[in-house]
Amino acid sequence: MTEPKPVHDLDPDLAKFLGTSKHLLWWIVIAQGVLLVAVSVVAGILSIRQLSERSRIESVVTQLEASQCSWYALIGSIPPDPKTTSRLGVERVENSRAVVHSLGCPQPLPPPSPELIRLGLKYGIRITY
Repeated sequence: MTEPKPVHDLDPDLAKFLGTSKHLLWWIVIAQGVLLVAVSVVAGILSIRQLSERSRIESVVTQLEASQCSWYALIGSIPPDPKTTSRLGVERVENSRAVVHSLGCPQPLPPPSPELIRLGLKYGIRITY
């Protein structure tokens, strides 16, 4: 059995093209590697920025929750005047107490005052918190 002839013996132009193609293939592989590294660096930078934005957003949310806690705790701890407080006033105080409870505020509210409980019974509002 005879061995096949090398390509450069059969067709010198084809041999030159195949040699050039190998170099071209290596350049393409190198370019893809560089592109992969560049994309990885950009993705890393974007993820770091996203983490930075997330921490800023969480900081603002924490400040807002603290502000809401203090505001609703103030309203929820107001003892209503039994002579002048309307149903709406009792609902506002009770709803504020519920918001403080649902937000999980660090400072607990004092127990509802006897006046608030009596007015809740008078207006049919359940005082729970």
